[in-house]
Amino acid sequence: MAGDSITRFLFAALLRLLADDDEQIVFGHRGFEYTLPGNIRASFIWAPYTANITSHITQWTHGSEQPDYIIISTGLWHMLHIGDPEGYKSAILRLGNLSDGLVNKQRCDVRMHFLSITEVFPPKLKTDEKKQALTLHRVDEYNQCILDSHMLQPAGPFGLVDMHHLTRGCGSDCTHDGLHYSNTTYDAALQIWANSLQLD
Repeated sequence: MAGDSITRFLFAALLRLLADDDEQIVFGHRGFEYTLPGNIRASFIWAPYTANITSHITQWTHGSEQPDYIIISTGLWHMLHIGDPEGYKSAILRLGNLSDGLVNKQRCDVRMHFLSITEVFPPKLKTDEKKQALTLHRVDEYNQCILDSHMLQPAGPFGLVDMHHLTRGCGSDCTHDGLHYSNTTYDAALQIWANSLQLD
């Protein structure tokens, strides 16, 4: 997994489900790697900007070792610190093109999923900067960039885990700060992801 806090919380949900050691903790702006039962290596790469993720996709495409499953999310930091939907759309298009190259090299063995941007609830946001940048309209704009990018199946390599729909439906009671959600929300998202693997 790679991306921002949305993917990080999904990674934590995976550990809650599969890890033997309940002391494993996932927090902060950094990466994590754990070995799960069955000698499965699970990694989270802190990569909040789309350019960070494209760099890793490039490494996986040209390197000798590639992951079997890739789950990514990107958008929150771009929205907060840059705030340019057109620039985000261009970055997403580049990500999709590079990811096509990885799938072609792997002969479609790698399974890729993209997490859409979660809903925000501005009254609960903790800072003025977040309240100004992370608006309902801006979240809709950025998520539309994802939908318009042609990187989602069937045109592209990514299956969609619709975090926006999930968190909007869950509502403001599911988030303490207007941005990050309860463990139950990410547990449900993990189940949605796992179910999509069975349907493919």
